[in-house]
Amino acid sequence: MPTPMETLDAAADHIAAGRVQEGARLAYEAAFRAVADAARRHKRPCKTIEDARDFVRWLDGLPTEPGDWLRNTAIFDWVNDDQAPQLPIPEFIGAFNVAEEFKRHGEAPAELTHWQPDEYVIFLPAVRELIENVETAQPRDPSVWMR
Repeated sequence: MPTPMETLDAAADHIAAGRVQEGARLAYEAAFRAVADAARRHKRPCKTIEDARDFVRWLDGLPTEPGDWLRNTAIFDWVNDDQAPQLPIPEFIGAFNVAEEFKRHGEAPAELTHWQPDEYVIFLPAVRELIENVETAQPRDPSVWMR
């Protein structure tokens, strides 16, 4: 069985050859398998897309309960405050969202997708970074979101 990176390389080849739907399908397959492999190493479930989304959110340290998000209601005062706490940028959920778009494009008829054929290549680096980084990722402390 090819590795997630080998599958992504195959996806890139399909996209370069104009077979964007097959390339998109493979790009998502590569991302999901990399996430599932990482989840297994962390002894977390990852059989469905929801499991994968939960896992990458966990890696990013995003709280699972909406009430835990930035309990300090003064968050809106931070906009113009140079002393405002710096929140981390979620690394994994954004890249996984891109992978999910590849899934959608791989399943939908080409005329129903919103990317032009030459745009598929633009989003491949996000999936590549996800595959590279999720392999050694450790979960971020969620307390950074709960100031």
